[in-house]
Amino acid sequence: MSILYTHILAVFYIPRTIVVKICGVFLVLIIVLLPCIFYLDVDVDIMIRRKSTYANDTEKIKTILYWTKMFYDKNFYFGEGKIFRNCAVPTCYGTHERDFLEKLEDYDAILFHGIELNVSDIPISRSSRQRYIFVNMESPANWRLDNNYVPDGFYNWTMTYRMDSDIPRPYGNIVNKKTKEIVYPVRDHEVVNHKEVEAYVDLIKSRNSTKLEVSKKSPDNCKVRTAAWFVSHCNTVSDRERYVAELQRYVDVDVYGNCGAGKCQSNDDRCYEMLESRYHFYLSFENSLCEDYVTEKLYKVMRYNLVPIVFGAANYSKFVPPRSYINVADYESPRHLARHLLDLRSNDIEYEKYFWWKEFYEVDLGHDSTLCRMCEMLHRNEMSSPEVIVGLKDWWTKGQCRDSREFFKKIT
Repeated sequence: MSILYTHILAVFYIPRTIVVKICGVFLVLIIVLLPCIFYLDVDVDIMIRRKSTYANDTEKIKTILYWTKMFYDKNFYFGEGKIFRNCAVPTCYGTHERDFLEKLEDYDAILFHGIELNVSDIPISRSSRQRYIFVNMESPANWRLDNNYVPDGFYNWTMTYRMDSDIPRPYGNIVNKKTKEIVYPVRDHEVVNHKEVEAYVDLIKSRNSTKLEVSKKSPDNCKVRTAAWFVSHCNTVSDRERYVAELQRYVDVDVYGNCGAGKCQSNDDRCYEMLESRYHFYLSFENSLCEDYVTEKLYKVMRYNLVPIVFGAANYSKFVPPRSYINVADYESPRHLARHLLDLRSNDIEYEKYFWWKEFYEVDLGHDSTLCRMCEMLHRNEMSSPEVIVGLKDWWTKGQCRDSREFFKKIT
């Protein structure tokens, strides 16, 4: 080692005293920084397990336990650990490990997937300050609470796709491109400031046409077909398949998946890219006709240059910008809708106006808005005793869904 050291000094002509000083500085830095690095990587879990605090009492870490799975995911499709890092109040922590803390009463909130809850497997002890949260993303038309219902007073908060939930969990958000602020969906009492709509009107007036990124020059990359539909459930309570069958009498609709001849996986981005290049419209048809039930069938396709055609019982003006979609409820029959689709297909200028919103907004399929609201609520309500929900079953089911026969009377 001394020979190597001497060789280095000889080559670079570095005085021994300077080398010693440099090595000393590096040694001090390592001694100082190593504990910090270790703390950042490891001590967060230790701090949470001990229920330690940050700078003051208002920044206590709130721990959230996922009691059940949510279908196939043990973390409710949120992830676990430091998933709140993008929030204004980031001091929350999520886990599915029931023994992560010493006692069940130590968790600040426990999430239950309501339709999968086994009433023989519920916490045996409970703190008076804990929040039990009912989570559900399926409509009551498809998943009832009858076999999984627990008595009134079990839950404190709701987290569902409905906008009147304590913690709304929409399937997607429309955000401002510049500020990343959520613009849609909105609650009933909220109003969207449509300065962007006014800007869009001016934009359209100043252009003879807006051009999509999709080229129409090549037969292999052009919108040669009218509409497409990815579908795996062929018989639904919404009876959407009956509407599609009638629509196909007047316009071409290619069906992919279990219910059609086309083969492409709806969870594969390449399939949506194929749709974008070949089709003008996509059928975002829901499997049930329930209030606020707007799923990924709409939001996923809005990321591409396709105009979604919606079929559902939601007030879509609460969920997406105006003139960004076509609603079957606005047409007397499938034949009238088909006529409109063919008119748009033959008029590029009118068709491309449906993409005005992409100048200002974009689709966000993440869960930050839901996670952040939950964390903020836990901190805001930490000193108060939680209220309990009475009449959850009625809230979840009563007057929420429409009979398909009633719905079809208005559109056929």
